[in-house]
Amino acid sequence: DWYDERLFIVTIGIFLRSCLDAFFTLILISKGAEEVNPFMAILIDHGIRTFVYTKLAITGVGLIFLVVHAAFWIGGTLRVSHILYAVLGGYVTLVVYQVDMLVRVL
Repeated sequence: DWYDERLFIVTIGIFLRSCLDAFFTLILISKGAEEVNPFMAILIDHGIRTFVYTKLAITGVGLIFLVVHAAFWIGGTLRVSHILYAVLGGYVTLVVYQVDMLVRVL
């Protein structure tokens, strides 16, 4: 299948920001912060590799699912591709927040 190049850019943007999120999360935790996501906190307790690999695997599988279904409509009103844009916006917001926290603790 061929997908719109904007969809590719959004997908890569989400995945890269997920990587940044994992990296910043580990730095913040080393400075005394706590992971607020209970599932991710359990993964961190099991080890850094477990946390990073699982986070990136979940993100990757979720992105593949959303891209494959990008042209689908949910309830006839919301296109799945719009969810990708919302997720990207959420990650941009999260990374900006984490950078702000890092500036405060470093």
